[in-house]
Amino acid sequence: MDKTNIVNTFTAYVEQLRNRECSQKEKIACFQHIADCITHPALASHHNYATHCSKATNVLLLFCEDLDSVVRMCAEENLNKIFRTLEKTRVSRILMDLYGEIKRNGNQRSLRISLNLFAHYAPQIKEKQIKWYALRLLHCMLNICQRKETQLCETLCEFVKNFGRNLQHGLTDSETCKLFEAFMANIGAECAVKRRCSSQNCISLIENSQNKSLMAKHGLSKVFELKQLHKNENDGRVHICEFIRAEVRR
Repeated sequence: MDKTNIVNTFTAYVEQLRNRECSQKEKIACFQHIADCITHPALASHHNYATHCSKATNVLLLFCEDLDSVVRMCAEENLNKIFRTLEKTRVSRILMDLYGEIKRNGNQRSLRISLNLFAHYAPQIKEKQIKWYALRLLHCMLNICQRKETQLCETLCEFVKNFGRNLQHGLTDSETCKLFEAFMANIGAECAVKRRCSSQNCISLIENSQNKSLMAKHGLSKVFELKQLHKNENDGRVHICEFIRAEVRR
């Protein structure tokens, strides 16, 4: 198949998914054809290959939100198939497309998939791009941490651990403190999962801070402020308070 034919074929399947009501069988077939086109050498040498990769990623993530669990599973499988091919030469493209989905802050399933995949590829981010991603993901996390879905809270918690290891050093102390305070504000949430994850997020930021002592002292002061405002509440502040005290003593 030559370049023109495969581009037309790829475009036709993408448009079919976007513009038509498809059956489960048709959706699954389109996913497979899209993945086959993206991984085909003829399309890989096309001058607009990066654009086609983004289209494939976006449409498959869209169907990761489908009501049909079989459709969701097949969409995710074909997305992973594409990424296994792209990761050899185009990790930067993968990361940029996933960042776009994280920034969109949409359906929790596609968002959780994007957070997990971004965390997987984050160690491959080039040093010169770390500050760019760190600052933009800071704003994304400030928005996502306001959401209440428990599974999303747990996924974000794992993402923050990975962010701390790979990207947090791209933030200034004041930027890190801003994120810390956003997580700290959720430690008094009604949901036990959200309290636990928010507490762990604060701990992750301290553990991965370039200036642990300064960060721990700032955290401790914020904990005491909140404890004064919520004297009679039993929440995750006790756990994090003990951790921060240990960090300050180091």
